[in-house]
Amino acid sequence: MNELVPIFFYGGLINLAVMERVGLVQREWRLASLPGYRIEIEPWVTLKPRPSSTSFGIVMPATHAELDAVYGRLAVRYYPFPILASTDQGFVPALSYFAGPMEKRIADAEHVMPLLRTATRLGFPGWYLEEISSFLPREQPDRT
Repeated sequence: MNELVPIFFYGGLINLAVMERVGLVQREWRLASLPGYRIEIEPWVTLKPRPSSTSFGIVMPATHAELDAVYGRLAVRYYPFPILASTDQGFVPALSYFAGPMEKRIADAEHVMPLLRTATRLGFPGWYLEEISSFLPREQPDRT
């Protein structure tokens, strides 16, 4: 299906270089937030419902074929959900992809840092950058 649908991207796909590398065509996009969801990275990025939280990303149209190709090759299965993203032009109905069940583990810094750099470059709020940083692995004390 080649019809374009609006997608709320919030993880690695907010990075335009990553988008290009995985075969998503870059189209006009806008910054967006998703009230009522918290970002989690344990070890893969997903969103979880939390009424007092907000997550940030971009809304960009994509085709179902592109989305099937991108999400079909990931280490964990992602499922599409309808959401209502907030943009500078009001609320936009869109799809977003949330990870299915996964074994909870500490995320690798190589997975968190690119997202943190991109979120910083896009100007996401400081508290949100701290939230992303909270998923960086912590140094373990030397027990020798």
